Amino acid sequence: MKKQVLMFLFVFLFVGIVSAGDNTKVTVKGDNNTTITYVNKLVEQNIPEKTAVYLVNNLTEQLQKKDQTIAEKDAQIHEIAKKYEDLQKQLSERPDTDTLAKEAKAKLDSGDLPEAERLLKLSMENNLKDMDKKRKSAASDAFSLATIKDMEIKYQEALSYYEKAVELDPQNALYLNDAGLMYDTLGQYNKAIDYYEQALKIDRQNFDDNHPQIAIYLNNLGGAYYDLGQYEKAITLFKKSLGIREEKLGENHPYVKITRASLKRAEEKLAANSGTK
Repeated sequence: MKKQVLMFLFVFLFVGIVSAGDNTKVTVKGDNNTTITYVNKLVEQNIPEKTAVYLVNNLTEQLQKKDQTIAEKDAQIHEIAKKYEDLQKQLSERPDTDTLAKEAKAKLDSGDLPEAERLLKLSMENNLKDMDKKRKSAASDAFSLATIKDMEIKYQEALSYYEKAVELDPQNALYLNDAGLMYDTLGQYNKAIDYYEQALKIDRQNFDDNHPQIAIYLNNLGGAYYDLGQYEKAITLFKKSLGIREEKLGENHPYVKITRASLKRAEEKLAANSGTK
């Protein structure tokens, strides 16, 4: 049976109280119906209830925008769930010698995201004191902290941590790509392109040109050029990404559908612009 969040509705106040699974109560902000719906969506994806409430509270303003479609709101929730899964994986892969990171993973699993963040900050601080031996561990700490701030919709803080991770481990294509995504989110498209291109250059040494990982960078580059209004470049990149994804992932894979939709939008924009000239 799926866990459901308990809610007490107040007649005049848009405030709810939910059970956090450990006999504590957590305040839910905003329109109860909207907020509780999205808390439940995260809980259904195996995110601890207390963490789900914490994260959705950070999203309250965005989720209640009247001009946002349900699909757009669902996409935000899906992205948070994906970031949470990524964070779990990052911390699970840390060696046992990274004791604070392992403690952070335990706190994450228990639903105490703020404490997990505190432990990761302490871990990074300690690792930075021993740069010769712990440089990559410090980079991992920074990247995990960036992921947390990304989930919390604190994008400037997330960017500073992504930049720190890149500074400490500049040949890590994942760090470069995710820093690029954050620049993209913040509307700094040329900076995003620079980071995507660096990630692509590194991973072209590790994968062949038709690998799905290469398709990710091509798709991200296409999106950045689209946002710059350079639709011809975007179309070329989307077509390359789509070709790889269709071949390697199959016609019905979600990534194929995403790239196909992006390509269609770029072609429509190019056609509309050509028609006005």
